[in-house]
Amino acid sequence: MNYINMNKPEDLYLYMKKYIKYGFTSLDNKCYSRKELNDDKLYDKILLESYFLQRPEQLIDNKYGLCTDQVELERDFFKQQGYEFKTFYSTYHNHTFLVYKNEEGKYVLFERTYKPMNGLKSFNSIDKLFDYYKAIQQVVCSDDKVEKVKIMEYSNLEYGTSFNEMIRQLKSNEKNKVLEYKCRYK
Repeated sequence: MNYINMNKPEDLYLYMKKYIKYGFTSLDNKCYSRKELNDDKLYDKILLESYFLQRPEQLIDNKYGLCTDQVELERDFFKQQGYEFKTFYSTYHNHTFLVYKNEEGKYVLFERTYKPMNGLKSFNSIDKLFDYYKAIQQVVCSDDKVEKVKIMEYSNLEYGTSFNEMIRQLKSNEKNKVLEYKCRYK
C-alpha cells in the first residue's frame, strides 16, 4: 500500500483520526458503527454474523474498522517505514494495539480506538508502557466484576477472518503472554 504524504507515525495517526471511524464493514460491504446503529444488541449480532478482518487498503476505502482492522493498517505502515514494532492483544474487551520504538529509542503506544488512551504516548521502557496501560484499564474498570486480564504479543492475523475466528487466533498466543493482572469491570 502507498502512504502518500504519510512519513511519520504522527501523520498516520492524524489521518486515521480524521478519516477512519470505529466500526466494521460487513461481508455484504455495509458499514456499521455502534453509535450510528444505536442498538448494541443488533450491532453485536451483525458483528458476529458478518464481520471480516479487512486488508489495510479495504480499511482505507471503507473508512470503518475495529481495533484489529486499524492495527493491521498500522502494522503495514510501520513495516513499510522500517520501524521496530510489536502488536498486542488484551483480553479486556478483546482489544488490540501497536507499540513502536521511535528514533530516540522510546516505546510509543499508538492508540486510536480505546478512548482513555487515545494518542501517541512514549515511555522509556516497555515495562513503563505496560504499567501505564494496566493503570488506565484499572481506572476505567468498575467494581461489578473481577476478571483476569492477559496481554499477549501476536504477529499476523489472516485477512478475511470472521470475528470469532480472529479472537480464536488472538487467544492462541497464550505462550506470548507479556502481562497478566486482575481488573474489575462491568
